[in-house]
Amino acid sequence: MNEQSQVDKTGFASEVVTVHLDEMKFVGLPVIVSFKDGDYGTISKTKQLFMERMGEIEGVINPDILWAPWYANDIMFTYVYAVQVASLDNNVPEGLVGFTQPAARYATVHYEGPLPWEPDPYERLQTYRQQEGLEQVKGLMVLEKYEFDREDHPDGLLYVDVFGPIQG
Repeated sequence: MNEQSQVDKTGFASEVVTVHLDEMKFVGLPVIVSFKDGDYGTISKTKQLFMERMGEIEGVINPDILWAPWYANDIMFTYVYAVQVASLDNNVPEGLVGFTQPAARYATVHYEGPLPWEPDPYERLQTYRQQEGLEQVKGLMVLEKYEFDREDHPDGLLYVDVFGPIQG
């Protein structure tokens, strides 16, 4: 079996490293979905609507990067398609949301591969936290970072960096 066939089946997740990210400001479009009864189709519809409205957002720091901050509880999750902006002052178009993610330390992993994620970068982050005796910070959002030119890539693979906030 050649290397590409192996990647097509299982993907690649890097080793976990820790990084410090400065405060970040985002403008985006949220979608809220119930785990049990949710319409998961609203996720892709929300992404499409965000892509159509992205040109309305001023002060985008890097237009080649799509951020997807999210948080969840046992009942539902909120996922936000967003871009990082320099300022939120008069910069949030109607119907979108602007918010600030405080500076924090993160455990991060890079994933390249098919869906479903295999190996799962979130499992890798959880294992790392357990091995290092670290707790995920509950009050901050997890961040997913995508490059637009590799998002929905024709090779069918996903390219994403996942940042899980950790204490310390």
